[in-house]
Amino acid sequence: MEGKYVRMVLAPKARRLGTIIRARYDRGAVQYLFQHDPRLDDGFPDIWLLESEIEPCERPSDLEVAAMKGLVDLS
Repeated sequence: MEGKYVRMVLAPKARRLGTIIRARYDRGAVQYLFQHDPRLDDGFPDIWLLESEIEPCERPSDLEVAAMKGLVDLS
């Protein structure tokens, strides 16, 4: 899972997209260190998440990121 681009399941519309940078075992569960995509950075810290809290997704293009941030009108 390390190096995979993912989205947080609990906040799919909140631009919580990023990369898994590390995994660890804690009390029998695998946890993944989620690093927020710096292109969407709004001060969101790196956090540990369980596998059930993330899902793989495609990495958005720079144009898609600009649209998410409201910088580009795609209409």
